[in-house]
Amino acid sequence: MSLLENFAGSVAYSIYEETFAVFDKLLYLTGEAISETAIKKCIVALVDKYTLKSKSHKASMTAFMNTLMDVKMRRSN
Repeated sequence: MSLLENFAGSVAYSIYEETFAVFDKLLYLTGEAISETAIKKCIVALVDKYTLKSKSHKASMTAFMNTLMDVKMRRSN
């Protein structure tokens, strides 16, 4: 299990905006080797009803979507 998978489990219950900065950094570091399990956990964490909604959350959602598109492009080539 990767650090991103472990961290994604705590995103929904965090009340700190800094959580998203850490999420973004872990996403950046594991972007090329992200697993399907990690993707699923990230999706659940980002759309959970308890996840803090803020500008940082929106930026993390955008970063996550960009990472997914990059992964899809690399895997299709």
